[in-house]
Amino acid sequence: MVRLFAIPVAMALLISPVLAGEGLVCFATVPGTSAGVPLGGGQGISPLSAEIESGGRLWSTDPLQVGAIPILIGQAFGDDESIRLDFTDDNSERVVAKLRLFVGGSDDVIAGTLWLEDIGAFAVVC
Repeated sequence: MVRLFAIPVAMALLISPVLAGEGLVCFATVPGTSAGVPLGGGQGISPLSAEIESGGRLWSTDPLQVGAIPILIGQAFGDDESIRLDFTDDNSERVVAKLRLFVGGSDDVIAGTLWLEDIGAFAVVC
């Protein structure tokens, strides 16, 4: 009997981190500009990867993404009111993108800015 109970509990513990994950998908007011950042579950902000698009260019943390400009996750901060993410070049020498988001009355209202080096800043809604 204990063994029958232990198996489902063990399986639930193994898959729960996957179910706990969330993510940010932000769209700018300018068509073709967006940012997608899957987040790991648990305390704090834990970006797992990122893809940013603007003006026909793509930045990605995925080294296998063909044609993408490689970026790394630089810094990540989040509290009850804001989320701040920085992305660097692939040598971590300079910040090439910044996502600055503010959380409204609930987690369902998130907006802010996406800044891209040599391109500029865009208003985004997530």
